Amino acid sequence: FGAKLTLKGPNGVLPIHMACASAGRADALAALLQLGLPPLVQDKNRQSCFHHAARAGTRGACDAIIEKTARLCCSSGRCSRSSSIGLAARRSRR
Repeated sequence: FGAKLTLKGPNGVLPIHMACASAGRADALAALLQLGLPPLVQDKNRQSCFHHAARAGTRGACDAIIEKTARLCCSSGRCSRSSSIGLAARRSRR
């Protein structure tokens, strides 16, 4: 039984968005990030995983997303210097 990790639900929400918003599911988020799901993917409302985590108050998810984003952005130079997640990612690398 293989789960479809890119199957979108209502409003374009993916399993990674749901894991970010679920308190106590840091294990699910870590597994999804390890499988290569992008931490900056957005739903139809242009809300990223970080938005879902912050709105739900799941600090561990916020920290995991920032750490993963820092690794991706700093190695590729793709993060916007003015985006909030880009700023957080760069600051976490100092």
